[in-house]
Amino acid sequence: MALLQFREAYKSFIDQEVLVGVTFQIQPGERIGLIGPNGAGKSTIFKILMGQEELDEGELIKSGKASIGYLPQDFEWESDITLYSAMLEVFNDVFAINDRLRELEFMMGQKDIQDDSKLYSKVTGEYSNLSHKYDELDGYSVESRIKGVLKGLGFEAKDYQLKINQLSGGQKTRAGLARLLLITPDLLLLDEPTNHLDLHAREWLEGYLKDYPGSMIVISHDRYFLNQIVTRIMELRDGELEHYHGNYSFYLEDRKRRLLEWKREYEKQQGKINQMEEFIRRNIAGQNTRQAQGRRKHLARMERIKRPPMEIDLPKIYFSIERRGGNDVLKVNQLSKSYPELTLFEDVDLNLYRGDKIAIVGPNGAGKTTFLKIILDQIKPDSGEIVLGAGISISYYSQEHEELASDKNLIGYIRDKYRLTEQEARDLLARFLFVEDDVFKEIYKLSGGERSRLVLAELSLGKGNLLVLDEPTNHLDVTATEVLEESLKEFPGTIIMVSHDRFFVERIVNKIWELEDGAFTEYIGSYSEYKAKKDQQEKIIQVSSVSEVKENFIKRQKERNEEQSIRRRLEEVELEIEQLEKRKETLTAELADPTLYQRPEEVISQKNEEYQQLVKRLEELYTDWETLVS
Repeated sequence: MALLQFREAYKSFIDQEVLVGVTFQIQPGERIGLIGPNGAGKSTIFKILMGQEELDEGELIKSGKASIGYLPQDFEWESDITLYSAMLEVFNDVFAINDRLRELEFMMGQKDIQDDSKLYSKVTGEYSNLSHKYDELDGYSVESRIKGVLKGLGFEAKDYQLKINQLSGGQKTRAGLARLLLITPDLLLLDEPTNHLDLHAREWLEGYLKDYPGSMIVISHDRYFLNQIVTRIMELRDGELEHYHGNYSFYLEDRKRRLLEWKREYEKQQGKINQMEEFIRRNIAGQNTRQAQGRRKHLARMERIKRPPMEIDLPKIYFSIERRGGNDVLKVNQLSKSYPELTLFEDVDLNLYRGDKIAIVGPNGAGKTTFLKIILDQIKPDSGEIVLGAGISISYYSQEHEELASDKNLIGYIRDKYRLTEQEARDLLARFLFVEDDVFKEIYKLSGGERSRLVLAELSLGKGNLLVLDEPTNHLDVTATEVLEESLKEFPGTIIMVSHDRFFVERIVNKIWELEDGAFTEYIGSYSEYKAKKDQQEKIIQVSSVSEVKENFIKRQKERNEEQSIRRRLEEVELEIEQLEKRKETLTAELADPTLYQRPEEVISQKNEEYQQLVKRLEELYTDWETLVS
């Protein structure tokens, strides 16, 4: 049974239709990404589900037993209790059971109760029932669960006694998320949950949500996060909701395919309509007038295919270079940097070569931005040196935009600073999504995203063959980020960047420099390859820490598993995977077919259920396969 469903839902505001005849349902266990342009109405859907807004028309049907938890993007929380106490409140029912168990234990030790067999039986019966319920609620692990969630979301033990009112806005959002995860509602509504989370916390949250027992709908600009978490994408655009059964990468490919098919069908129908209209025009008053009238009636009854949306002609950004430079771009020799009571890194040796595109990753506060500023000679190291190669020129993008302090408008600022003609300045700004009257905006009034795009425009004029980028996608929307991605992929020079946008990093870099515990480690490959190597290293560490007794046990078990038996099981698993993958392709096509959603709900529900069970079984089989081949 669906947790909730919309039927022919309609919602509008004065200047916008948010939902136009939308029908969808959320099944238990589904993990859904809700995406769409800024202002499309994604957060409005959440508010409708929470009863904070009402539909103008249509129905919202909720399962009476389902609980819903909501984390808004602009989360606010005012309280004078401590962070830890706020988490403990979630388990008041558990603590009440524990208190009652202690009372019952005391009662069972009283002689007068022991002497009254009927009363003693009643007390022991209640104790047995409550003990069973306490076990079901996992009451013995409450404090470890609280500490695990708080630690995962970036809180330290010293933060536990801070009052909620003392927390920053970002900390309050993280605290609200922690509390929500501990409550474990049947349906989670998360609006930009990775805001205010560092890389470690994002990865922890991904792992937690993968194992979450309930359903969830997630609004997020973090495309890597969506890729890791969701199994269905719902795209809200112009009041309509489009469904894609897969993660974000599947959505990108399938949306292109659907738009192409839509365009072909539309053009085919338009060609047929034009032919019929031409026949009617030529024959309506002639000998074939009856045929023309028939075609006119047929044309009137024809269900017209809606015009597909125009593909946005996104501008191209070019980061050209003035000169090629040598093969040795940069050498880091025995570099160290410390502050009082904090060592960022020491004795670092690294080499950067022409064509490298490198991302520096590591915890917040590890020293990533400091390292970039040492490269730029803005901060002096304690020891060691940075040696630039022959012919190397640097263009730098700062996440703080310190250099933008002007009361001029955009076009005036660009023309005066870089001596461009008006047309040259307009062409440049248009490539960075400043069009028409946008060019007359005053710089001090620009939004964060607009300021980021202006700095990138200036960066493109620098023509450096080494780009140093500090959080270049901060404040950029998905469209602007994708334009930037394409330009950096084609950049002929060298790049070193710091970025929390893992999808962005994944598409660009060929090396990772990890800064952790004061040391740099180089990994060759993409971000996904880096993560796979890290996971493998952690597994090796875990295996190496196993006790000698357990190692001997594992060894004996392996000896008992004959090679022939393993090979036979591997063939069985591979055969089943092949069969299920074919069925998955068929189901994906069926679920992507809009006509399916015109059929009875039981049919849709059966298809969804079969798809979820199939995905779950495939995950189990791939896990088995990895175990067998390792």
